[in-house]
Amino acid sequence: MMSSPGGEEEPESVPSDQIGDEPDDPAGAEEREPGDGLGDEAPARRRPGAAALGTLLLVAIMVGSGLLAAFIATPRADEEALARPPNSDIVVAGDAPISWDPAGISDSASAQMLAQVFEGLTVLDGEATVQPALAESWAVDEDGRRIVFKLREGLAFSDGSPIDAEDVRRSWLRVIDPARPSPLSSLLDDVAGAAAYARGGGSAEEVGIYAQGRTLTVEFERPAAFFPAVAAAPNLAVVPETIDEQTRGPQDGEAIVASGPFVPAEQTLGEVRLEANEDYWAGPPPTRRLTVITDLGGRSEVDVFEDEAVDWTRIPADDAAWVSYDPRLGPQLRYTDEMAVEFLGFDTTEPPFDDPAVRRAVALAVDWTRLAQAADDALPATSIVPPGVVARPDMAAALAHDPEAARAELAAAGYPAGEGFPAVSLATYGVGPAAAIASELGRELGIEVDVEVWSFDDHAALLDIDTPAMWTLAWSADFPHAHDFLGLLLRSGSSANAGGWSDSRYDALIDAAAATPDPAEQERLYGEAEAIISQQVPLIPLGYSSSWALSREGLAGGQLSGVGLLRYADLARQG
Repeated sequence: MMSSPGGEEEPESVPSDQIGDEPDDPAGAEEREPGDGLGDEAPARRRPGAAALGTLLLVAIMVGSGLLAAFIATPRADEEALARPPNSDIVVAGDAPISWDPAGISDSASAQMLAQVFEGLTVLDGEATVQPALAESWAVDEDGRRIVFKLREGLAFSDGSPIDAEDVRRSWLRVIDPARPSPLSSLLDDVAGAAAYARGGGSAEEVGIYAQGRTLTVEFERPAAFFPAVAAAPNLAVVPETIDEQTRGPQDGEAIVASGPFVPAEQTLGEVRLEANEDYWAGPPPTRRLTVITDLGGRSEVDVFEDEAVDWTRIPADDAAWVSYDPRLGPQLRYTDEMAVEFLGFDTTEPPFDDPAVRRAVALAVDWTRLAQAADDALPATSIVPPGVVARPDMAAALAHDPEAARAELAAAGYPAGEGFPAVSLATYGVGPAAAIASELGRELGIEVDVEVWSFDDHAALLDIDTPAMWTLAWSADFPHAHDFLGLLLRSGSSANAGGWSDSRYDALIDAAAATPDPAEQERLYGEAEAIISQQVPLIPLGYSSSWALSREGLAGGQLSGVGLLRYADLARQG
């Protein structure tokens, strides 16, 4: 999923001199107005989360320019404190979802909310370990091509209507409906017939998902023993038959029908009020009334926490740097290494980046180590798969910094010293290293890169509608396995493969890795796949994400999971 820039305001512009002494504005960075050229109905993708690389880099810039004090200055005296919503047991800061339909989202902010409202067969705990949810158990055939889930007895939606295996099948078929496939329909690509159906080449009856009472049987094109983790993805949650009527959220006081621990009772421009689901399979959560504040009224996250308007909130990494030394706030600070990566992507279907030599030139020209050091990261990302993810290859796949070799690659592609190279755009959102990358490419290769800064929603829509030549993005794990990165992001035809890259050798390795239950063999095959990435360079990993949050003293359950989600049902006041 695309992870969202939580806890950070989007800047009005991005400086072009982020590393070293650069030419004046080589990137031509400009701000795009929301909706500019995209229309009002632009589809959405998963929003990227607080990528530490971009945030820390901005702090370094501000220190160098004497602006850090202004950046973390205390609020103006005329700013009013944010009022705590009344009649709420716990208040958290968050975002309203783009849609209340799990099949229609692809951003982590929406996933955060919908994961509280709709439940899947499985769920990931705070350690990103698969746990039973609507399914009480499952059995994997020896060859991994068939999994049988057994649902719990007495399951019901929040309106009291029963939940059975047919509801799961119906919910999953919506995700791959060829008339309106989910942005993450490729989560089900391993299921027999699913990819063909999603692309209009098959029928629903040919999809290997079979329901009978409380039993759901899933058959696969190839062994997929990791699928119980996939089933925990918010997109695969079980939804009521009325979901199409409630995608806009609770309207006129009528609550959404839920399968998860909370029912959305009311939504305004500034908050979403959730109430405990009395029919939840595990019993109603300990927090009966929870409010998510979605508009902080211009106040910072730390300010609203200090005002006691919220009990839990993400905060930017630069705030965490001083909060950790604060004797009162420091003990309430929480840190999580997320399974998320920020990367630079290319449109590999159009010149000039349809040529691997051009992409290698970019990879060799930029000093990624220096860029990482400017962001206070010890090392640059060496793999598209973040640390801690199952089956992550134990090898460095990134090319070493070599400007001379970069110029040779560019000349071999027909652009000596950048001559004849077309002006290209690099689309980004929020804070990030885009302008620094553009500056390096201008200096080392003599090519012009126009940095376009978009709002997150429009940036996401841009990738769906008109993929730019280059872009930056952060991707958070939908499930904690290397396939979520190497398969979903880069396998041919995947719904998340925005750059359109395709390589038959790579696809064969990904399929072989998915087919073996041997962890060591999986890691070896994924390593060979990453070796192809290092030579073909369909994307370049930039850094790994982490999250900081403030959680009120005495509040249990305030730790994010490895996939970056907070489970509200685990929140409870102690004492």
